[in-house]
Amino acid sequence: MRLLKELQGVVEAPIERVAPVVLVAPVAPGVTVAVDHAAGMLSVQGGWWYRGETTVRPHPRGTLVTYRILDIAPQGRWATWLVSRRPLRDAPAVFAASLAHAGRRLGVSASVLDSDPSRC
Repeated sequence: MRLLKELQGVVEAPIERVAPVVLVAPVAPGVTVAVDHAAGMLSVQGGWWYRGETTVRPHPRGTLVTYRILDIAPQGRWATWLVSRRPLRDAPAVFAASLAHAGRRLGVSASVLDSDPSRC
């Protein structure tokens, strides 16, 4: 597996409240989903190259939510860059919207943390 993008944000509520809202398994054909509430992780795998992992961890301001997009292609990794351009480009906006939704649902603030562009 190769990390393609990592995004982080904080939801200003305890992890016990945030995890049930953030670690929700999407329903889609051809997608494998695993939720491990004890580990605070949701993984979504689909197609030949994509794996998304969302984790929740305690943070001084509430809960740190981390979303990683991984390349799991067993071969032909050069092709991943062709098909992943749009998902990678759209990921920050989608992540920000999901954090905002979690914050609204819980009645708390939620914000995206600045990322290190050298990591993505």
